Amino acid sequence: MHRLFDITGQRAAWLDRWGARSDGLDYTARVERALETVASTMESGLDIEGLLAIAR
Repeated sequence: MHRLFDITGQRAAWLDRWGARSDGLDYTARVERALETVASTMESGLDIEGLLAIAR
């Protein structure tokens, strides 16, 4: 089931088959934007260089 609905057209086809509607938005792009937001938030609140130094 993992990534079954990633492809916009495929997701729309499955949802249509089940009597539901897709929002038509690009799921992959939405996930990328969400991950970028998480990364930016973490970078602004954490000492990334300090964490990398500890990891080394």
